[in-house]
Amino acid sequence: VIEKTRSYIKKKKKKKKINRGVPLLFFYICTICELALCYVSSLSLSLSLSLSLSLSLTHPEPGPAREKTCPAGWRMFTFTCYFLSTQSDSWEKAREDCRAREADLVIIDSLEKQEFLTKVVIKGDSWIGLTDKNNEKTWKWIDGTLPTVKFWQKGQPDKGNGNPKWGEEDCAVIQPGMKTDENWNDLRCDASKPWICEKNALALT
Repeated sequence: VIEKTRSYIKKKKKKKKINRGVPLLFFYICTICELALCYVSSLSLSLSLSLSLSLSLTHPEPGPAREKTCPAGWRMFTFTCYFLSTQSDSWEKAREDCRAREADLVIIDSLEKQEFLTKVVIKGDSWIGLTDKNNEKTWKWIDGTLPTVKFWQKGQPDKGNGNPKWGEEDCAVIQPGMKTDENWNDLRCDASKPWICEKNALALT
């Protein structure tokens, strides 16, 4: 009987040791898994940062617009420079002068630009880069494009209304002192008028 009792006690102690070992083993397994998860997360973050850095170097985000400037005697509006001549000449001569300044006669393609020019033009009718010389009644800008906005005076363009006195009115001017949205007029291209040149502003170095 004593022998059986001892055997029973030994088995019970062994079972207790096994039962105590299970939570400990579970704790070790959880610790190992947590460490492994931390390592994987750290590796993933490292790879993500490396990829972001690589992309930022190869495809940098656009920075703020660089400062622009215009030559002396020119006015700037929306990163574009405008020159208002103090002399008068024909439309062709006006364009030649603009080209000599590495520019061209102004193209008005927005209400904002129209409003700006209406305010600064004070020397009288001024040539703009609009003409129908190449194709009668088909007005085009000097770059060959059709106007996307139009600011003709009422009844214009009228080609001189057929009066020989005015001749062929194939070139356009912008006129001060008129309504902003109604101040273009067509005139003879050989009329002597001031002009407006236009070119892109230069980036400061």
